[in-house]
Amino acid sequence: MSEPAEVFPVGHFITEELEARGWTITELATRMGVYGDAVAAVISGEPLPDDWPEKLSRVLGTSADVWRGLERLWQGRKGLTGETGPGDACNLGPGRQGYSGPKP
Repeated sequence: MSEPAEVFPVGHFITEELEARGWTITELATRMGVYGDAVAAVISGEPLPDDWPEKLSRVLGTSADVWRGLERLWQGRKGLTGETGPGDACNLGPGRQGYSGPKP
């Protein structure tokens, strides 16, 4: 049996992107065209607004699908367990909760 993979909220990854670029929350918010308080809320664990994957993609040079997938995985994990802290375990193997890949 495989070990569960850790699942983190999208805000965790946004924080990593800010640190890697040396940006502040305000700088990211300005580049995205949103309020700094909104960025801070997502970093703190609020759900990712529907239009943000495209904004993050444009500003960070990533795929919007990456951000959608991270949010879907995090929200799915929260729904399955009620856990809300960063680093929650999520077993992603076939036939297990949280697995969204092809059926074995």
